[in-house]
Amino acid sequence: MSKVYNLVQLMKNCGETITEKMVIEKVMRTLAPHFDHVIVAIHEFGNVSTMKIEDLLRSLLAHELKIIERRGV
Repeated sequence: MSKVYNLVQLMKNCGETITEKMVIEKVMRTLAPHFDHVIVAIHEFGNVSTMKIEDLLRSLLAHELKIIERRGV
């Protein structure tokens, strides 16, 4: 996520208008396939237009921790 924040900041410094919704949608499009069901759930039950990037990050981290827990790693 720090790479995304840095890129967004660079684009904004160049005069580009970047909304949080744009960043969230871009991040969701670039995730690995094992996050597909999380993305579907966010679209179905969440509101991407009012979601904060921190909310997306929290959801993705919770999913990742659940996967790790199930694998017993």
